[in-house]
Amino acid sequence: MPSQKPKTSIKREDDKLRIILQTLALDDSALYSVKIQNEIHPL
Repeated sequence: MPSQKPKTSIKREDDKLRIILQTLALDDSALYSVKIQNEIHPL
């Protein structure tokens, strides 16, 4: 088994990681905005 992966699969993994990071960033900003809204207008 060669230890080196083809570049296409590496690029696919990078895209997957980028999507995960973007999703996490979106979740963080959404939680942050909800927190601010709760401080201004408590539920």
